[in-house]
Amino acid sequence: MKKVAFTALISVSLLFLFLFWGGSLLTENSIANKVDRLKEISNTSPTVIFNKKTVANLPRPLKKYFTMVTSNSFKVPKFVTVIQKAEIKTSTKSKWLPVNAVEYFTTYYPNYLWDAELHTNKYFWVKTIDSYVEGAGNMIIKFNSSITISDAKSIEINKSDLFRYFSEAVVFPTSMLPNDSLKWNMLDSNIAEIKYKHKSVSIVAKVFFNENGLIEKILTNDKFRSTEKGYVQTPYTVYYSNYKWFDNKYIVPSHYELEWDLPDGKFRYAKFDIQKVIYE
Repeated sequence: MKKVAFTALISVSLLFLFLFWGGSLLTENSIANKVDRLKEISNTSPTVIFNKKTVANLPRPLKKYFTMVTSNSFKVPKFVTVIQKAEIKTSTKSKWLPVNAVEYFTTYYPNYLWDAELHTNKYFWVKTIDSYVEGAGNMIIKFNSSITISDAKSIEINKSDLFRYFSEAVVFPTSMLPNDSLKWNMLDSNIAEIKYKHKSVSIVAKVFFNENGLIEKILTNDKFRSTEKGYVQTPYTVYYSNYKWFDNKYIVPSHYELEWDLPDGKFRYAKFDIQKVIYE
């Protein structure tokens, strides 16, 4: 009887491990397919050459910014990979938890995929796959990369993700240049308002420049926080610092922090450090 019970326990344990392992493989395969799709999209984009003449007629603060953060003349990359390390709080009372992440962007069209693992301990983690592809946002959360906890799609996620793309385009800032979809309006010498429309999604944000002409923060009301009662539109700020040259193409803020402005106070919940940027 004990032997039968032991055999059953071993069988159940092996089945459990197989399901986790198999689920994890399916997740990684799905991510790889989505990244391949982004690369396909990037390959359809035109080749763009940037030089200082590109920004010659921009308002002075924008001209200064784009001149400072770009090299003299180069072919604009079509696809960007960013390797990150981060710390995140899941609530105002939680401790900081380590996150390892890789993010993929197309630069001509606003698309990205963020592949992140938040580790609660050495045995358990949460896999988050946040993506915005061809006008549709999607937030997938999986326990140990296997069991789906959430697979969310909504208008609120679309807007939040388009803002995320814009706020992280500081890593490839030629994608922030004014165009038919992205309008800049200088409010004063250090503050600009942007209006960004992509397909059926639109956002508004304010961009703040420091005394050196670099972006120090971006603020929006078009970011939605997930709560028990649904998505709540909440003021949101991204802070940038520690600008560095990457690949002799762009000067990039290698550190940035994310903050919700909650009714009972500000909640800075994430700190990111860029480890490496690959421009293709």
